[in-house]
Amino acid sequence: MERFGEIADLVPAADRRLTFGYPTCTVNGNMFMGLHKDRFILRLPESDRVSFIEAYDAPIFEPMPGRPMRGYLILPRPS
Repeated sequence: MERFGEIADLVPAADRRLTFGYPTCTVNGNMFMGLHKDRFILRLPESDRVSFIEAYDAPIFEPMPGRPMRGYLILPRPS
């Protein structure tokens, strides 16, 4: 949670909210990052998302099994 706050502070225009009961950040009402359980999620544009998946084998975020959220990935844990 502490790291999430540090990253959120880097985006002065971001509003902090709760989504699914977890902290998220939005700009103009659009969520771009958040926490879900013990996972950090990030929304990326299509071209960046494809590159990120290839580089880090990042899974697509599904808040419920079989219900992917379009454009959102789970950041892999640091090794």
